[in-house]
Amino acid sequence: KAVEGTGARVETKVAPQYKCFLIPEESQTIQLVKEVFDSMGIQMKVERGGGGMDINRFNEYGMSCVGLAT
Repeated sequence: KAVEGTGARVETKVAPQYKCFLIPEESQTIQLVKEVFDSMGIQMKVERGGGGMDINRFNEYGMSCVGLAT
């Protein structure tokens, strides 16, 4: 739409750069993180991330990982 009426032409190519992943809240990975947070008195909340993290690649290769944010 940005070039509409300008006579310009735009070509795009979309290629996936990483795979999505889902770590169930009941998983050993998330339970371990919860134990650590509990021991530090930090309340943990599990939410979906936006992706594009290094852990996308780690999970793709079988390393169960999660992202931590504040």
